[in-house]
Amino acid sequence: MTTQENQEQHFNACQAIGLSQAAFCCERGLNSKTFGNWLRTYREAQLRSQPAYMYWWRYTDCAGYRLFEAALLR
Repeated sequence: MTTQENQEQHFNACQAIGLSQAAFCCERGLNSKTFGNWLRTYREAQLRSQPAYMYWWRYTDCAGYRLFEAALLR
């Protein structure tokens, strides 16, 4: 089992048990700051793996110039 798989098992167990992160770490003998860093890294990786969506729209100002706007949404 890889380290990442081991960490994911801890995350899933923490959610399933319903304890706070600190209580879960105390029960399992984990450092709570290390667990928090693992969780942050995992969540950031999950966000990066999701596709970003670009929405475009256009409008014209009062002088007739076309202006373009873009918004990046996840």
